[in-house]
Amino acid sequence: MADSVITTNKKERLVAYTPGDSLVVVLYDRAKAVGGMLHVLLPDSRMDKFSDNSIAFNPYKYVDTAFPHFLKRFIKAGGARRQAELGIFGGSVLFDGPDCGQIGRRNLTAMRKAAWQQEMLVHEEYTGRSRVQSVVLDMQEELVQLVLADGRLLTYTEE
Repeated sequence: MADSVITTNKKERLVAYTPGDSLVVVLYDRAKAVGGMLHVLLPDSRMDKFSDNSIAFNPYKYVDTAFPHFLKRFIKAGGARRQAELGIFGGSVLFDGPDCGQIGRRNLTAMRKAAWQQEMLVHEEYTGRSRVQSVVLDMQEELVQLVLADGRLLTYTEE
């Protein structure tokens, strides 16, 4: 959580568990065989009491700071922004009501804004609904799989 990984290993499987109201963001460039997974917890780094140049600050904790860092690493590994497929998963509404913070919804709004700022389109999205237990990017099979809390398995293979 609050971390990212990039791979060029076609045999690798990247996995994130129980995102809840946080988000798992997947980038995949089929042509260059570069994939990455980002797990962010909160929408906005201004929520943090530490400044962004403090040693205690984790830029991968917040959508607004994590996605630009993640995208730079993806491009440095050989991925291309224009041909990358972007998937967003998680962002469940864990508690409903006006005083519950709505972190899942706020994370999703922040992520859509971050993608738009980077001139990227979201290709796949499963957010705000049934709780996602795990997200898997399978580089060899070129697919993303979600395991939902009710046991259902969703597979995304679309280009």
